[in-house]
Amino acid sequence: MSDANSNNNANAANPTQGELKQDARDARLGGHMRKTVEENLRKQFQGLARQNCKEESIAFGKCAQENGAWVIFKCRELSNTMNKCMDRYYNEENFQQYLRDLKAAGKLPGQQPPQSQQH
Repeated sequence: MSDANSNNNANAANPTQGELKQDARDARLGGHMRKTVEENLRKQFQGLARQNCKEESIAFGKCAQENGAWVIFKCRELSNTMNKCMDRYYNEENFQQYLRDLKAAGKLPGQQPPQSQQH
């Protein structure tokens, strides 16, 4: 890996104060999210999909441990089942809905929580 690539990777992992402020500003203004904010939200969303497919993942993992190098052949059906489950939960349409739900709840990074209406 070249020094330029490693510097870019280090910068992506450690955002500057200006980048953090821009992330918050973008979220408040309803503009496009900064890449780092979106990546973090995608990771959270992927974690939710993994929770929903936990049984399928455990079954595939057990099969893989039992079959070692033969996993490709012996666990194909379990792999397909796990992948179909992940595809059902972890896709772009569902991610966009997840973002809309977070926005409606005031839980996007940098977003102010919704004001409750009191009379």
